[in-house]
Amino acid sequence: MRSLIVKAALTAILITVPLATAFAASHPSRHSHGARAGENDHRTHWARSEPGDDDPLVDPMPMFITDSRMDTILAEISAADGRIAADSGRMMLSAAEVRDLRSQEAAIRRQAIQVALSDGMISRFHYHVIEHQIADLDRAISRKVRHA
Repeated sequence: MRSLIVKAALTAILITVPLATAFAASHPSRHSHGARAGENDHRTHWARSEPGDDDPLVDPMPMFITDSRMDTILAEISAADGRIAADSGRMMLSAAEVRDLRSQEAAIRRQAIQVALSDGMISRFHYHVIEHQIADLDRAISRKVRHA
């Protein structure tokens, strides 16, 4: 029983310390804008919001907004990649077939990323087109495995 408590406490410490450190590093203190510790920054909020000046009151715009359609597409492509790797490992696919399937997978992934980058998110139309391509890739994997 004691070893369980010790292990649980040690695990909690090992998980908490890196998370707390990352949280503290991502949230700067009031005095981290070029002022040394002990000096006060007497500028107003408006003076601090000049270009190039970090303003803790304004959240930066995220570089990438998550899109559930994109997440679904990437998960399905990863699943297809896993099937290709597993079937290749079991010698059910030749090297040429693996190369062909991987090139199809890369083309689908590239198209999804291009659509997401150009439009900001994947529209319903593009989602269905890409889903159809992934289904075709899955059928191609199954067909090539059956003929092996």
